[in-house]
Amino acid sequence: MTFFRGAVLMAAAGCSLAAQTTPLRLLASNGMKAVILDLRPAAERSLHRPLSIEFGATSDLAKRIEAGTPFDLTLLTTDGMEKLAKENKIAMPVVLSRTGIGLAVRRGAPEPPIDTPDKLKRALLAARSIAYAGNGASRPHLDAMFDRLGIAAELKPRIVLTEGSGPAMQSVAEGKVAVVLTLISELKTVPGLAIVGPLPAGLQSYVEFAAAVGAHSPNAKAANDLIALLKGPASAPVYAAKGMERAAMENLPQPYRTLTDWAQLSSTISPHSLPWAAVTGVEAGPDGNIYVLYRCHENSCAGRPEDPILKFDKSGKLLKSWGAGMFVFPHGSTIDSQGNFWATDGGGVNGKGHQVFKFSPDGKLLMTLGKAGVAGDGPDTFNQPTDVVIAPNGDIFVADGHRDTATNIAANNRIVKFSKDGKFIKQWGKRGTGPGEFREPHTIAMDSRGRIFVGDRMNNRIQIFDQDGRFLAQWKQFGRPSGIYIAKDDTIYVTDSESGPDTGAGETFAFRKGIRIGSAKDGSVTAFIEDSESARPEHSGAEGVGADAEGNVYGAVVRRRMLEKHIRK
Repeated sequence: MTFFRGAVLMAAAGCSLAAQTTPLRLLASNGMKAVILDLRPAAERSLHRPLSIEFGATSDLAKRIEAGTPFDLTLLTTDGMEKLAKENKIAMPVVLSRTGIGLAVRRGAPEPPIDTPDKLKRALLAARSIAYAGNGASRPHLDAMFDRLGIAAELKPRIVLTEGSGPAMQSVAEGKVAVVLTLISELKTVPGLAIVGPLPAGLQSYVEFAAAVGAHSPNAKAANDLIALLKGPASAPVYAAKGMERAAMENLPQPYRTLTDWAQLSSTISPHSLPWAAVTGVEAGPDGNIYVLYRCHENSCAGRPEDPILKFDKSGKLLKSWGAGMFVFPHGSTIDSQGNFWATDGGGVNGKGHQVFKFSPDGKLLMTLGKAGVAGDGPDTFNQPTDVVIAPNGDIFVADGHRDTATNIAANNRIVKFSKDGKFIKQWGKRGTGPGEFREPHTIAMDSRGRIFVGDRMNNRIQIFDQDGRFLAQWKQFGRPSGIYIAKDDTIYVTDSESGPDTGAGETFAFRKGIRIGSAKDGSVTAFIEDSESARPEHSGAEGVGADAEGNVYGAVVRRRMLEKHIRK
């Protein structure tokens, strides 16, 4: 069927649409074009009405919606919808799918291999010109990828930025430009292109798409019926054929059973202990024991006598505790390769707090970073440090900055790097939404390659850096990250304790609360431990996360004040 932008096209299907049925007005991202055009005849038959569709870049369509353009349903990237949802321009969005970035050449042209980073680098350096959308959702990732590959300066004269992906793809199909980089689902719409392949694992980035009914649509029921069709099982082959993956976070395998009474506090070891307070950190040590960080009483250790650090054996028996009187607001933790336990204090009062502590496995204090009770952004001060991770060579990386609950602003938004003996090396980051910028760096972890993973919580993403702070990639498929743990085999565990309605802190509607499990190598998500209150509007579920050598997963739960153990079924 020939498609005319903005026109109403009638489709005959058993009963005629010639009855002047009111068209359903769609504003759809170019990334969804291939899927929508394929499903259009079935949708018009099912709805008994024609579809009036306008395609464009998410950024452009979002501006039109803000300006008051009438529509019934919009299909945009999840990023593009967040502001519209806050402004009540749309109803609650429903996540549909995601697609990665691919490389294409003119049909019939040589197709260079790009299945590894080195091969992709050679292919790009050999290309006489490279086109992609200057206003596209994938541009920040591509710019950072060129820099990471060390070829940004060399490629710059050959980069052709276009307004939207359409002109970029067409220029390659016509032989005017050698290579185009854009979303695979968009490449599928141009017959004159040959898709060489997706970006290789480790360099890939995904864009998610969602559907939302217009807040003032007079055809809301029909729009919701169309969403149901787009999410239905019959549409699955279409997404796959168009280079997209269905959104299936709620359908991921959940191969765990949960214990909430696995570990108990013992008055014999910790005589001041009460029932569990807010639990914030949990780590499996190389000695096989489980180390837990919690907030003494309710949600604070200020003025409390309890030990906030607890050491359990594998059966849940409390072996030892320590740290009484040292913390205000215990927050993040890690264990280094020698088995030492590190913890951050994300509060400050009465000359205590804003520090990072290193303890031996038996609780001896070995190092302190930061000045007690002093909030700052200098080389020897922190302001609510949230988490810490240690490199194999002993270098220390601290995520510094927790949002104020009254203003939803973190005073610091940075990563601070120290040598193994605590000497300041460098820092990076500032408040913002761009690459290398943060809005609450809430958690930090390191993979087997030494890459730094930062849970940029208020931006609903994980940012990945090298150890010098160079931005490598961002991932959004793991939800809103409160905690990250990466095992030796690069299995990544990410807790999402805040997804849901936006309270002013930028929470995302796109995910349910729980722990997502996948690969730090390629960003795939393979399993989901859904929280018992996954749809609760308030923040809930685990913030901290850890896993032991047997694959059991531990969740440190703040609001419900418990330590959960998730055992493989």
